[in-house]
Amino acid sequence: MAFDNIPLGPKSSQTSYQRSKLRARLQRMRAGIAAKLKPGQALLARGGKTVARELLLLDLDAALATFQASDDLALKLAVQRQQEQELLPQVYDALGALQDSLHFCFGAKNPVLTHFGLKPRRARRKATPAEQLEAVVRRRETRKNRGTLGKNQKKKLKAGPVKITVKTSG
Repeated sequence: MAFDNIPLGPKSSQTSYQRSKLRARLQRMRAGIAAKLKPGQALLARGGKTVARELLLLDLDAALATFQASDDLALKLAVQRQQEQELLPQVYDALGALQDSLHFCFGAKNPVLTHFGLKPRRARRKATPAEQLEAVVRRRETRKNRGTLGKNQKKKLKAGPVKITVKTSG
């Protein structure tokens, strides 16, 4: 090859901007060589060697082909990811239905569920006496702040049946 020691293809460490600049530069070079050099004409390369036009075009085409191959792969990956995104809701629905049926068959707290990659639901932890006391205090404070009454307090406030008397004239 004419450019044995010069990497012409894309590098994985390059940013997409750098790659697009390199690609555009290679395309411009190829177009210029194809337009300005006559078939069979040679160019003086580094080290005093001459390189034929056809060899230069082949090297540039090979370099551009690596860009095209990576573009094709990127397009294929984008299409695959799009299809995956379209399928995700169906997969989640099916997975949820399967999880529900496993919980139904074995019970939500059964340790056998770990064989299917599910965590069994744990029993609710009992509150400590200190936590229970704290909850009672919070409930009383909330009722006091809101001015709400319980069932028995409301009974004391309610009046009995209302008597209506209607006077008739005449």
